[in-house]
Amino acid sequence: MIMCLSSDKKHYVSPETRLYENRIISFVSEFNDKTCEQITHNLLCLDECMASDAPKDIDVILNSGGGSVTAGLGLINTMESLSSKVNIIVTGQAASMGAVFLACATGRRIAQKDSRIMIHQPLGGYSGQASDILIHANEIKRMKALLYKKLTDTTKGKCTIKRMEELCERDNFLTPEMALELGLIDEIR
Repeated sequence: MIMCLSSDKKHYVSPETRLYENRIISFVSEFNDKTCEQITHNLLCLDECMASDAPKDIDVILNSGGGSVTAGLGLINTMESLSSKVNIIVTGQAASMGAVFLACATGRRIAQKDSRIMIHQPLGGYSGQASDILIHANEIKRMKALLYKKLTDTTKGKCTIKRMEELCERDNFLTPEMALELGLIDEIR
């Protein structure tokens, strides 16, 4: 708990509440259905709070090793539907789906100077009948093409699909300077 002073009294609030009051959400986790649902609810509530006023930016503090592509894409789709711009600030790392989420921010895309961004092709595994394995392999290929297009579109012409495919062939750790040069972020702090 932290103490807040107002003109007439002292009161205590949690750090999370204080950040939320200032339109800041912390996302320090993997991308899965539960965590993305929580962030989605926070974004929707903060956006709704400003429905009658001019939209104000929402800041998301991100430190993630990645996770579920489908959960992450759902979160990105929600972010893209908001009136408020969403700034994403990387502290630590934005890896895999975290890097895609960062690149797709609707506001500023910021990486702290000692953070890292890791991009790669999607990972999947499946066992079962041969025909089902082929179905899943085709779906992974479709998701791969979708993710590469999303990443490429965020670079504002600095990177082609072909170049993105090359960059994502294996795990590729980028410094903030490299990510800035590729157009995946806008600023280093």
